[in-house]
Amino acid sequence: MSRLLAALLAAVFAWAAFAKLRDRPGTTRAFAGAALPAPARLAVAVPAGEIVLAGLLLVAPAWGATAALAVLAGFSVHLALARRRGVDVGCGCFGAARPVPAGRELARNAGLALIALIVVVAG
Repeated sequence: MSRLLAALLAAVFAWAAFAKLRDRPGTTRAFAGAALPAPARLAVAVPAGEIVLAGLLLVAPAWGATAALAVLAGFSVHLALARRRGVDVGCGCFGAARPVPAGRELARNAGLALIALIVVVAG
């Protein structure tokens, strides 16, 4: 069961990475709108990290899920702080073509974090 959930998380991170890479200019704009530093560099670095994380989830599910928890926590803290500053443009997490308000992204991250936690505990 935990391997299946880890594979699901890997698919989500891979999807997010390829959506960002498919539209790098849009991803850069989304990152700039979310007040991230060096958005053009992050538009390459973030999806690269997500691809590595997807691979780690498939090769070492418990370690990958632990890393996924850390990544999801970091994304969520940034979204929450941006929302508190009045910025609610979302992060473009699944490509700039699908902008989602930060509140919905936080809820999605909580669900993904729950799946990652199950993998960590079961692993």
